Formats: sequence, C-alpha cells, structure tokens
Amino acid sequence: MPHGIFLLNKFRSIPPALSKARLIRNSFTGTIQVVLTAALTLVSVPIFIKNLGLELYGVFAVVSVVGNLNFLVNFGLNSALLVYIAKQGKCRESDLDIAVTWIILLIFILIISTIAVLFSNLIIRDFLKIPENFLIESKGLFYFLILSNAFLLLGQTYTAILDALQKIYITNICQFIYSVVYWTGIIVIVKLGGKLPGIGAMAFSASIIWFIILFIIFRGVWGRLDLSNFRRDFRRVANKQISYGVKIYLAGIVGFLFEPFSKILLSNFIGLSAVGLYEIGLKVKGQVNGIFSKAIYPLLPFIAKNEENESLKTRLFDLYKKLQLFVIPVSLIMAFILSILIKLWLGVQNNEQASVFVITLTVIVLIFSFPVLPVYQYLVASNKAGKTIVIQSFSVIVNTILFMGLYKFIGLYTIIIANLGGYLVSFALCIYYQKKYLEIRYYDERLYFLKLLVLGFTSLFISLILRYFIKTSLFDIIIYPVTNICVLILLVRNLQLISQSDLDRYFSTLPGLNRILNTVFIG
Repeated sequence: MPHGIFLLNKFRSIPPALSKARLIRNSFTGTIQVVLTAALTLVSVPIFIKNLGLELYGVFAVVSVVGNLNFLVNFGLNSALLVYIAKQGKCRESDLDIAVTWIILLIFILIISTIAVLFSNLIIRDFLKIPENFLIESKGLFYFLILSNAFLLLGQTYTAILDALQKIYITNICQFIYSVVYWTGIIVIVKLGGKLPGIGAMAFSASIIWFIILFIIFRGVWGRLDLSNFRRDFRRVANKQISYGVKIYLAGIVGFLFEPFSKILLSNFIGLSAVGLYEIGLKVKGQVNGIFSKAIYPLLPFIAKNEENESLKTRLFDLYKKLQLFVIPVSLIMAFILSILIKLWLGVQNNEQASVFVITLTVIVLIFSFPVLPVYQYLVASNKAGKTIVIQSFSVIVNTILFMGLYKFIGLYTIIIANLGGYLVSFALCIYYQKKYLEIRYYDERLYFLKLLVLGFTSLFISLILRYFIKTSLFDIIIYPVTNICVLILLVRNLQLISQSDLDRYFSTLPGLNRILNTVFIG
C-alpha cells in the first residue's frame, strides 16, 4: 500500500471517542482564546476613545475596512485547502494543494496591494470619505495595514492546514499570541501619544511575529513538501482549487459588503461619530459572537471528512435545536446586563447611544446567526458552497435597501434596522437550506419549537417585571443571569427539552460534566 494512501486511511479511521475529544479540545481552546482576546479588545476601546477622540476613532474604524482586503484576494483558496486536506490527509496531492495555494495567493497579494497603494488617495479620500485633516495619518495606517494583511493572508494557509488536521488548538494558541502582541502594543502606542501610523506599525509587527510562529509549527507538524513534477500538475491543481474556492470567495466578497459597507454608508450619510458608535457595537458583538463561533468552528473539518455520513445530517439538526435552546437565556442575559457593563466600560459620555448599538447588534447576531452556523458550515464543507453566495447576497441587498430607504427618517439608528433585516433574510435562507439538504421535517419538530417559545416568552416576561421594579445597577450582573438560568433549568426539566441521550451525545467523553448536567436538567 503506498505511503500516502496508508496515512489517508489512518487519518480517516480515527476512533469516534478520540475524534469527539479533539472536537471538545479544539472548541474549548478556541473559546478561551476568544474570551481572553475579547478582554484585551474591550480594554483597548475606551483607551482609544479617550486618547484619540470619538471622531479619530471613527477614522480608525473606517480605514480598518482595509483589513477585509483578504476577502478581495484569497479567492476562497484557504477554505478550499482546509476542505481538501481534511478529506485527503497528508499525501502528495495535499502537498501540491498547499504549494499551489501559496503561490496563487502570493501573486494576487502583490497585484491587489500594488493597486491599493497606487490608488490610496482615491480610496481614502473619495471612497472612505476621510476628511483632509486626517488624510496623512490615515495613509500611514492604510499602508501598514496593507503590509500586515499580506502576512496574515499567507499565514492563513498554514492555519488551514493545521485546522484540517483537527489541530485547531494550535492555531488558537497562535491567534492568542497575535492578539496579545497586537492589542497590548497598540495600547502602549496610544498611551504614549502615538496616532494612527503608530497603530498600523504595531499591527504590522504583530502579523510578522504570528506568521513566523505559524511557519515553524507547520514545518514541524507537516514536514517537507513532495513537489516532484510540480510544473506538470500545477494547472490541474490550480483549476481544482479555484473552481471550488471561487464559490466560497464570492460568498466572502459579498459578505465583505455587510459590516464594512455599513461603516461606509454611515460615514457618507450620517457622519464619522456614528461610525465610531457602530464600531463600538461591532466590537462587543464580534467578541460575543466570536466566543460561540469558535466553539462551533471545529465542526468544519469534521463535516468535510464525514459529509457522506447520513447520520451527520441528523446530528447537525440536533445541534441546531440545542443552539436555539442555548441562545434564549444568553440573549436575554446580554440584553439586560450590557447597559451597566457599557456604563462601567465607557463611562457616562455616549453611554446611552453606545448601549443601544451594543445590545441590539449583540442580541441580533446571537438569535439569527449563531444557531444556523452548523448548516452554513455544512454548505461550505460539502459541494454546496455556492449557496452561501445566495445567503450573503440577499443579506447585503436587504441591509443596503433598508438603510437607503430609512436613514432620512430614522437617522443614527437606521443601521440597526438595516442590519436586522440582513440577518433575518440570511437566517431564513439557512433554515430553508437546512430543510432541503439535511432533509429536515420541521412539522415533526413543532412541539419542540413551541416549547422553546414558551421558554423564551416566560424568561422575557420575568426579566421585564424585574426591570420594572429594579433600576439599572451593578446588581444586574447577578440578578438577570441567576433569574434566566433558574427559569431555564425549571422549564427544561418540566418541558423535557433535554434527554439523557442528548447529554451522552455531546458529553460522553466528559463523564463528570455529564453527571452534573443530568442532575441539573433531568433530575
């Protein structure tokens, strides 16, 4: 048996318990990494606003849109690489995939980066609408971010490889190192009186450190690439990569137009201060969503490797149902405690407006984005990645139409309604594709979802009564989590929303936690 085939079969024959243990380890480390990164991020924002001012912070937020340049360059190649390596394992074909991906990305990085630098004035002044008095500083930040993104994009090739091998915990550690260098460095720069170019220089330094660490780990894990007859196979492998990756790329490029384009809409029609407030909301929303998304992300290589397994469809739908159950108390807790947390975080200035952005954006993404992540990952990992283009396109179109139609009447908060519309339509499409491709019969599950409605309305009603009698205070941090968790436990037990088989399915490798959850939710 050829050595590459032996490794591939070995990779595919990982015992289920070991595979589940890896999923848990990857999810746990990802969650911890995002929590710690979130702490660094949230500490930095008030320092930014205090030292830079809300308007210059808005400039930083707008120019940082260039960070999404990766979507313009990667053609979905890193996602395609992850899927192929998850299916193939370590073999010569995977070596070719890695080399071809890296070369294509390098070529496109050079082309796009050169265009961005040559037309920097047009992009910053005319497209991003940065005022003349901030133009010089903005260009310094812009150039450094272009360089930083080049290293980040090339490094993502190595993260895709490690993730495909279900070594996501390694990339989580590397990502945390990057975040520490990035955020602590920026905080020091701002505290010392540095402005946007200094922030850009620190971002560039962090990306280089991250890239070097990842390359060293990759060589240790993967070893040398077998590139014999590389020229002969280059075109074939490139066509394979691009034909699959372009579907993911188009979804990504359309997705680029959601939050970044929302900032541009605000900058053009409302003002830079509005962008700053929106960015505060995105920061918190992004960190909360990132925590939960990281917990789900390890499913992607797992789905890619097991997509032909029919039982996978049933498991993914069951996970969707459990995520729906999970987000009900979490969303309500966030809705009622974020006001006091924002006040403690930012102080009195702009507290009310910032709270509106933070609470609404966070709750929206929890309810309408997080639960459908498994089906979205299924579409990406299977041969249905083109459907993600439809999801992203409708989301952006609805977001833009609502904003352009309402901003003259609603003003500052129009973007919240527009974003809600975008998330709603993407949620609806994910539900449709879940029904179609996972072969789900929602009618058979009507009793379960009715019970979820009872849980949601009961928790909301009790929380609103508490808010009516108890004013916002530091005690919110205790009152609302305890209340919603107690309601959750009570109704889950009485409505039988969780069974012992559910606990065994997700926590069989953690017997201690399984017993605790059994005592709490089943009795």
